[in-house]
Amino acid sequence: MSSVEVPFGRLAGWLRRFVTRNGDIVSLEYAEHTLIATTSRGGSAQVTGAWDALAVADPGPGHGIEDIVTACAPPHHAAVILVRRGGFSLGLVDMDGAELDVRASKTGSTYVQGRTAAGGQSQQRFARRRANQADKLVKSAETAAQRVFSDVGPLDLLITGGDRPLIDDLLGRPALSWSRSVEHTAHVPVPTPKRRILDDAVTAATSLRIQVDNAPEGDLTQ
Repeated sequence: MSSVEVPFGRLAGWLRRFVTRNGDIVSLEYAEHTLIATTSRGGSAQVTGAWDALAVADPGPGHGIEDIVTACAPPHHAAVILVRRGGFSLGLVDMDGAELDVRASKTGSTYVQGRTAAGGQSQQRFARRRANQADKLVKSAETAAQRVFSDVGPLDLLITGGDRPLIDDLLGRPALSWSRSVEHTAHVPVPTPKRRILDDAVTAATSLRIQVDNAPEGDLTQ
């Protein structure tokens, strides 16, 4: 059995190659937030979303490629919150399949020092300075969030990325109180947040993770 991560926009093509090498899909089951497709030659593909649930709870009676793509479609409305030492990027995103529309976004930078090996009073002063810098970064992100998410509306997915303590601090602030009611979440690794990284984070968060068990004559690894 092999494993592959497929961006949603490439899922249909991946499934067509899977069917070519493993036979037609003859059954499609849903269990534990996973779609399990079985082929006529005994191959199988177990599909899960990078977020914490697929878009639907039941794939329906069909079991064609289109049915799988429909079941795996990403949520329509998402908030993106990326924070690491030195910067943040926030976005309000609408999705229609693989199409992405960033309705509002804000990216900013604030210097936060890394850790030091110094000891004693020097280490204590450094720790206080670093904590103050991190707090300044989160406050700056909170101010930006008030603008970006001023008309947030109902959301299906919250995408976070970066330094979890900083993200948790930001999400706990009043301007982000709406985040606690978002049903689905996804956390993705990101480099220093830039505007283009926001798009990459959405692609990663809406990708599909597929466990593949090929039929004897199949060999699909990408």
